[in-house]
Amino acid sequence: KVARLLQPPPCQAVMSQVAWKAGPWIVEPKGLACFGNPVEAPQEHVLARLPSIDGSDAAVVGSAASSADFVKRLESCCDAGNIICQDEVLQFLQLTRQEDTWDMVTENGRTQVHRHRDRSLCGGVFVRLRAHLPNVANVAHVASCFLDFQDRAKWDKQACGFRVLHNLAANDILYYVVHTPPFSDRDFVVLHTLFRHEQQKGLLFYSRSAEDALAAGTKAVRAHQYLLATEVSEHPSGGVQWTTTTAIDPR
Repeated sequence: KVARLLQPPPCQAVMSQVAWKAGPWIVEPKGLACFGNPVEAPQEHVLARLPSIDGSDAAVVGSAASSADFVKRLESCCDAGNIICQDEVLQFLQLTRQEDTWDMVTENGRTQVHRHRDRSLCGGVFVRLRAHLPNVANVAHVASCFLDFQDRAKWDKQACGFRVLHNLAANDILYYVVHTPPFSDRDFVVLHTLFRHEQQKGLLFYSRSAEDALAAGTKAVRAHQYLLATEVSEHPSGGVQWTTTTAIDPR
């Protein structure tokens, strides 16, 4: 199933009926189910609070909107009630390609850590981690380590309890818990989208927080994920490169 995501895309006429593109990235309508994750039958409180498919405020969102507009919207959390759409992902890609926006924090061999230059954004914790894995040749395998939740539970003892609550317009409503000892657990309710590269060069997964009411409260502290996006792709010199951009408020 995962390998299928790296196969050539369908012809444009077929693709337009099932998916949309953001740059070279084609959204996968089935989302996390492609990695064997079950999608739960949505409960009444989920159906009652499903995100809007109409998109965000047209006065700001659009292909002409700037990456500065995009970051302000992320920080304000004003899109929690809207699905992730094409324009939002395009603005994210624009932001990540602006190298003068990111300050180098550390570089160690094949790993780099950058921090957004504006320290006032998202509580000052807005970072990008990039790593080159020269001895790993399979992009699908790296993506599975993140998104096959049954397999991930065997090695990841910090992030757990992943549940796909619903799928709507290529957006998965995802719930998960993060252990943060010695502090209380944090949990998240996010909208999650999955993309494949049009030239079969990699996968992209992009997510941000949705409305808290989509998942019942627990003993965990409900945290906010402004943004979490990971791009897994072939490296020009061989192997795999993955880049994660994240901004999270643990509250």
